[in-house]
Amino acid sequence: MKLVYFDVYGRAEPIRMLLNHAKVEFEDFRIGFAEWPALKAGDNPVLEFEQVPVLVLDNGKVLSQTKAIMRYLGLQYGYLPTDAYEAYLVDSYLDAFNDLMHPFALARWEKDEEKKKEILANWLANTFPKFLTAFEKRLESQGHSKFLVGEKLTIADFSFSSLISVIVYNELSETSATLRETYETFPRLKEYAHNMKEIFNDYLESRPKRPM
Repeated sequence: MKLVYFDVYGRAEPIRMLLNHAKVEFEDFRIGFAEWPALKAGDNPVLEFEQVPVLVLDNGKVLSQTKAIMRYLGLQYGYLPTDAYEAYLVDSYLDAFNDLMHPFALARWEKDEEKKKEILANWLANTFPKFLTAFEKRLESQGHSKFLVGEKLTIADFSFSSLISVIVYNELSETSATLRETYETFPRLKEYAHNMKEIFNDYLESRPKRPM
């Protein structure tokens, strides 16, 4: 199969982590931002929504939309819970991650430097700790910090591990030190990050180093 995305971590990174953990061979096709306009111009059958990532399967079918791709791969390789409530928890985590990161993404692409600082400051002071508090409470209720849901890896773990490995535990990220200071005030989440680092260490050490 072939994964198509930019040469950054971004939305494709949890997909890369899942395929790597499942030991699935795939082509990690990375495109430059300068190539993007030409790639999406015209009627490109691979870009159904003129967006990436997309995953081209060996049978020629093309999968679009990050969460849908993750659910497909989770079902294929055993990373989706069969219990209805646990499946709900996984999906609610995925939605929460989107809500958490939306203002951060807005700040990243904001052209006005003062407005960018304002958005980021509000996110750091309010949004980031609010969501971490909710995640911490879930882990406390669950009784362990091995995984986000249940007793095994789910697509929620790939998504959150990708997120924290990029913005919290990434020395090339300009926000890493500040976010780590906040993140590590949550003991369950800190323990969770340590557990995930042990599971994904080989991949994290070998992947291309990028700020985002």
